[in-house]
Amino acid sequence: MYKSVNGHNPDKINEMFTVPTPVRNLRSNEDQKLPRPRTKTVKADSNIRVRGPVYWGELDISVRQATTIANFKSRLKKFEGFNHA
Repeated sequence: MYKSVNGHNPDKINEMFTVPTPVRNLRSNEDQKLPRPRTKTVKADSNIRVRGPVYWGELDISVRQATTIANFKSRLKKFEGFNHA
């Protein structure tokens, strides 16, 4: 998800996730949360397009705002709430 949010993935993968562009300058814009797509079935809830933004939103703000991939990985390892491996 880090690579998709920051544009480091191929376009095909980046298109799977919609990163909202803020209209106004609000504090909530700094959260970098992705919208969760609506689904109609339980099976669809396990899709990467749904689970990716959910897991991304569960990360601490300091992890999501990492400036480099190495920094992101380091912060992710220290994050207590990350147990989705």
